[in-house]
Amino acid sequence: MPRAEFTYEVRRGPQDPIGVEDYVVRTSDGDAVGTVGALLDRGGERLLVVELGTPPIRHDRRAVRWECVERVDHDAVAVWLTLDAASFEGTALELDPDRAVEEGEGDVEARRVSEPPRDLIPPPQGAPQAGPVENVRWLEALGAFLAMAFASLAATMVVYFTGDNTWALLFLVPAALAVAAGVLAYRAYRSPYEPRGARKP
Repeated sequence: MPRAEFTYEVRRGPQDPIGVEDYVVRTSDGDAVGTVGALLDRGGERLLVVELGTPPIRHDRRAVRWECVERVDHDAVAVWLTLDAASFEGTALELDPDRAVEEGEGDVEARRVSEPPRDLIPPPQGAPQAGPVENVRWLEALGAFLAMAFASLAATMVVYFTGDNTWALLFLVPAALAVAAGVLAYRAYRSPYEPRGARKP
């Protein structure tokens, strides 16, 4: 995998996303490879930064040229690449975390910009964009996990204090909750964000 040798700008602290930042990035074969960390301009060349890992934990950053973007789907809060998963792994530039500079902290070779190239992807109509809405499935998965832990504890206490092993059937409840938590967590991982306007105030 090629490694970038230039400095680049990143968001300062907990700044709200702008433009297509935090959109899910999908390859041509439909795999979600990460989310948009930033759009960078490096001497007139536009780069899409892809943050890998599960939010809010990020493992590393990759960059692809904007020419590798097939389309931006604002309704689905997704950016689609022309690359398949294997091509993305082989061609995306690995960004050095030591070369990241928070916005406004100094000179960098690649600066964070707010909009994709207007001549390629028209921006959505209406007011300036806010970032996408985080999917609540993470909370549902957490709730199912906590319910599983509570049900496991309750079943253990019943079996321990009664001494009757027939009560072991109670462990079917936490097992079912564990499956539900796993399904919800996987769905949240595949689609971590909701389209704008999907959540009513």
